[in-house]
Amino acid sequence: MTSNSPLPLDLDRAAATLNVCAVGHSIQYHETLPSTMPVAHTLALRPDIRSGAVVLAGQQTAGRGRMQRRWESLPGRSLLLSVLLRKNQLPEQVLQLPMIAGLAVLRSVISTGVPRGRVGLKWPNDLVIGDSWENARKVAGVLIESSSQGAETSYAVVGVGVNANHSVEDLPQIEPPSLPPTSLALELGEVVDCTDLLIAFCRNMADLLTLPSPMLAAAWSSALWNLHRQVTVTLPEGSHLSGTALGVNEQGSLIVEHDGRTTIVSAGDVSIRTSG
Repeated sequence: MTSNSPLPLDLDRAAATLNVCAVGHSIQYHETLPSTMPVAHTLALRPDIRSGAVVLAGQQTAGRGRMQRRWESLPGRSLLLSVLLRKNQLPEQVLQLPMIAGLAVLRSVISTGVPRGRVGLKWPNDLVIGDSWENARKVAGVLIESSSQGAETSYAVVGVGVNANHSVEDLPQIEPPSLPPTSLALELGEVVDCTDLLIAFCRNMADLLTLPSPMLAAAWSSALWNLHRQVTVTLPEGSHLSGTALGVNEQGSLIVEHDGRTTIVSAGDVSIRTSG
């Protein structure tokens, strides 16, 4: 990579391209935010804000991922956004939102030139790049939050963070078993245009929100790299479950075989199981 200087976001081009798209038709940009997620939640309280609106940040100072992890970002190096989805745009099964968002990020990253065979999803919704699962590195993550009234979900916020133009020095040191980070620029050897990446994500997200449930589940399952392997699942309360990842169901839960029985895991973090 000759230079990792990020290209500035072209918000005018994004607005003109996405003005009739179901996702990204309106973009609220902030140079710096603690996190895009709370801003999107605030927008949900305003009846004049349409579903599919995007909150975009040049930098997050307190971004967060799954299981309360921090998501590090530097100015202009990442694609950092949250999408507001109201009830009318939500899938019939809200639990499928991680599938939709994960696949949207995956397809968008492939559009930058990353070979299809070198990128996949780590259950439940991290994007990884590598020659195999054993040397995979994390390049993006997805976080879903929703608000309910009674038994019905009134809206959801889909948060996405993609390491686009980080150098090796920009990336934090991560202790195993968590995957080490990488960036698209490091993998491609050239600077990534985050405007193109934003447009691709919004278009892919809009398309996948209309995909029939069986097709969505099949596409997501085929993109997961940690199925049919010996894994250890760290559950939200901190306990661990080791076994074989047999597959996933239509709600996105992981099916793990262990000790002669199967357990359905709806939330957790997966790593390859090692001896000891």
